[in-house]
Amino acid sequence: MVLMMNPQPTTYMLGHPSYEEMIKHAISSLRSRNGSSCIAIAKFIDMNYGDLPNNFRKTLLRQTSRAVAALLRRLAIPYIGNESFGKIRINGVVVKKWLQPKLTSPFSGELSNMNSSQSRLGRNISLQHRNIRIGNLSLE
Repeated sequence: MVLMMNPQPTTYMLGHPSYEEMIKHAISSLRSRNGSSCIAIAKFIDMNYGDLPNNFRKTLLRQTSRAVAALLRRLAIPYIGNESFGKIRINGVVVKKWLQPKLTSPFSGELSNMNSSQSRLGRNISLQHRNIRIGNLSLE
């Protein structure tokens, strides 16, 4: 028994780019300072790319939530929900903590700031401490 596969792709997506490219084009064209809502992105895509399937809004929601979830994972920000269903929630405290500037330690500076005499002095002091711990108390 030989099964025949249909080699032709579906007709509604022949002239359209991928959802990711359509979303990027919509966001860059809308240019909203506060970001763009899914409704605004869907309207933009519907106006510019006609002949979309009936379930394109659901697919668009899934694609945007997957992209956002991937970005949150890359930034190590935990989220609640399932990106497959388009339901992602972010805890505000976690985002606030992530946005705080990272404090640097005063001891994490480079050692190249010290000149050679300071580094020699520090090395000699550490050698003296080691000799005292070992029990070698000679004052050489």
